[in-house]
Amino acid sequence: GEEHARLRSLINPVLQPSLYEEEIRMAVTSFVSRCKNEKDYFPLVDAFKQFTLSVALRIVLGEYRWQEWMKSDNNNTRLVALLDDFSIWSKGLLSPPTSFIPFTASYYAMKARKRIRNILLEVIEEEKEVLNSRDEGSCNRNQKKSLIERLLRATTNNAAAKSSLTEEAIVDNIFTLVFAGTDTTASVLTSAFFELAKNDEVRERLQACVEKEELAENNNDAADEALRAFLSEVQRCYPATPFTMRNIADTAANGIDLGDKYGRVPPGFNITYAIAGTLLDDKVSYPNPSKFDMDRWLKKKGSKPTQNWAFGGGCRTCPGRFLSVAESVALLRAALSRKHGFQWTLRRDQDL
Repeated sequence: GEEHARLRSLINPVLQPSLYEEEIRMAVTSFVSRCKNEKDYFPLVDAFKQFTLSVALRIVLGEYRWQEWMKSDNNNTRLVALLDDFSIWSKGLLSPPTSFIPFTASYYAMKARKRIRNILLEVIEEEKEVLNSRDEGSCNRNQKKSLIERLLRATTNNAAAKSSLTEEAIVDNIFTLVFAGTDTTASVLTSAFFELAKNDEVRERLQACVEKEELAENNNDAADEALRAFLSEVQRCYPATPFTMRNIADTAANGIDLGDKYGRVPPGFNITYAIAGTLLDDKVSYPNPSKFDMDRWLKKKGSKPTQNWAFGGGCRTCPGRFLSVAESVALLRAALSRKHGFQWTLRRDQDL
């Protein structure tokens, strides 16, 4: 509807990965360094959750505030509380909706969400004070801005319907677009590393692309395209979100027509769609679907690009998809570097 279109027009421009390249680069550097300093085995999925959360917080708070909070004892306490509460909240996201029952995961998740909301509202107030104290002419356009500041500044292009986001809308969208994507991105990265560890041919091919890029001392389209194609195939073979749900809106169309086989679904009904069933068993869209084949995603002259349903489709496509892909590609590029990346060798007794 109109409200959904208005929100997307406000939010989409501030979620472009090019705005947060420094935050992503710093998070990748810190992650690789931390992994290399580990003296014992550690679960990758937990490490990836920490990585994706650090990217999210650096983007939401801004790199400058993130570094200040890391140094300051008072703010570091606030940061630790934010990290702890996020862990509680994320665990309750997919638990049964029993927030009305004390001591359940859902109950604790709702409590944690309130505490996170309060911290975010404090940061929003701080940002508003800074914005109000600035002269419009003295504003440095090249200055790095946090997502919160960008959302506060966001306005629609339509002057007749010029509007902005309320503080509650900013908090809700930070939860929905940034925080909620950390677990799914961590899941994709875990599957990507699993595939790289067991698929020597694919790994060596990607390493060669990254190595060529490093020798040229600049990011090239070939390496970027190959890494994105690899990620798309990982998302197809190991879908982080195997199903999705949609509620049929009450519109003039009076429901949705699913054809002769299923008939018309009236407004108010929920539809559950098994994305995994399409991704792993659609021989028309994905020939030989049981095979891991990143080439199916590479652009071929004159051919129609393959549809990636990992982030949904149409007007409901996930607005945070570009950020998720950008941080995943940046991490894969660093991990696959023969100069500075990881050694991809399994133990003799290790069977993936």
